[in-house]
Amino acid sequence: MKIIFIFHCIILSVAKNDRRETFFMINKKQKTLISYKKAKSLIEKIIAMIEKDEYCIDIMHQNLACMGLLKAAQQALMENHLETCFKNNMNSNNKKIKKEMLDEIVKISKYASKFSCNWSLDASCNHKNN
Repeated sequence: MKIIFIFHCIILSVAKNDRRETFFMINKKQKTLISYKKAKSLIEKIIAMIEKDEYCIDIMHQNLACMGLLKAAQQALMENHLETCFKNNMNSNNKKIKKEMLDEIVKISKYASKFSCNWSLDASCNHKNN
C-alpha cells in the first residue's frame, strides 16, 4: 500500500509553470489540506457547541485549536510558495516578475502581521481591525 501511495505521489509530480513538483512538495500540500479539513471540522464543532450553549471556556479552547491549525497551514503554504513559485521566478531573468514576486511577499506578510497579535488579556496588545 505504501509503495502505491509513493508511486501515486510521483505520478502527480507533473510539470507546472515550467517546473517539476517533487514528492516532498506534494506531501507538504497534503499535510496542509489535512490541516484545513481538521480546522473545518473544528469550526463545525464550535458552531454546534455555541448552539448548545456550552461553556465559553470550552468553546474558546476549540477556537484556539482551530486557530493553531490555520496558522500552521498558512505557514506551510508560505514555505511551499517560497520553495517553488518564488524560488523559480527569482531565478528568472525577468526583472518585472522578480519585482512582482517580492511585492506579493511583502503584501501578504503585512496582511498576516495584522493577525499575529497574541489574543490574551494582556492590555499591551493593541490589535486593530483595519
